[in-house]
Amino acid sequence: MSGGTNKTVLVCVTAQPECERLIRAGRELADKTGRSLEVLSVQPAELDPAERASDLECLYMLSKSVHAGVMIYYNDEPAIVAAAHIKRHGISHIVTGMPDGINTGFLDHIHLLAPDIPISMVAKDSTVYTISPAVRVKKASMSR
Repeated sequence: MSGGTNKTVLVCVTAQPECERLIRAGRELADKTGRSLEVLSVQPAELDPAERASDLECLYMLSKSVHAGVMIYYNDEPAIVAAAHIKRHGISHIVTGMPDGINTGFLDHIHLLAPDIPISMVAKDSTVYTISPAVRVKKASMSR
């Protein structure tokens, strides 16, 4: 799906049961905009999948229940992996959780690496806040 058509909402999650509100918010956005839905989780490279098997199974089942595809990567640079996935798959909108006191830099990096993609952050009370891409204005050329 290289060079995608910008018709996919991507929900970036950890493999925790609390990610349900993010996936449901992503489904709602995808439905409103006529886009498909995909869920992405980047797990630590050294993580033994058996350690998180029940969490990953929960993530898979929840994603399946809202007709979303799931991609799980194992890497210690989640923002870089997510940005590469976003570019490679033509993602049109990103949904994440709100940072809750621990700033991992994920949102900052995603916004820097994919500045043209809107990012919606879902708070614990399910309120959605969206960062829209900056509008770029062409500079008028000054000629004498």
